[in-house]
Amino acid sequence: MEVVERKGAGHPDTICDALAEQLSRDLCRAYRDEFGTILHHNVDKALLSAGRSAPAFGGGQVETPIEIYLGGRATASAGGKDIPVAEIAVEGARRWLGQHQPFEAPPRASRVTLSHPIGRRSDGFSEAGGPGSSPALQRAQIAAPRTAS
Repeated sequence: MEVVERKGAGHPDTICDALAEQLSRDLCRAYRDEFGTILHHNVDKALLSAGRSAPAFGGGQVETPIEIYLGGRATASAGGKDIPVAEIAVEGARRWLGQHQPFEAPPRASRVTLSHPIGRRSDGFSEAGGPGSSPALQRAQIAAPRTAS
């Protein structure tokens, strides 16, 4: 007998895995577009910290937003060109949440706090230079766009 755990589309593990995968795909696309190849990145870490709400019949209120942290390492510059890793992370998360988690609340209350402490890859992965990383924790408030039903 085999026992399998199935987590639904709204489960925190499912959301975290999907957002990390989305970030990796978006970075690959940006790297290919800019350099013709995929540069080193490892952005497979994600954490979702539950928010708090006051549900009510026909609506409710978000009291504390969900917090999502995307982390890992990514090449942020190569060949004298910068790659906007933070912007790629925010835009990809916003797009995925809007497509897959259209929160049923007024847009102002549909808030998610996204943090992306993504460090720079070690210089040893490309040109000559010593190891270096400088993780920067940046926060951005994003709202999941509503979709018509």
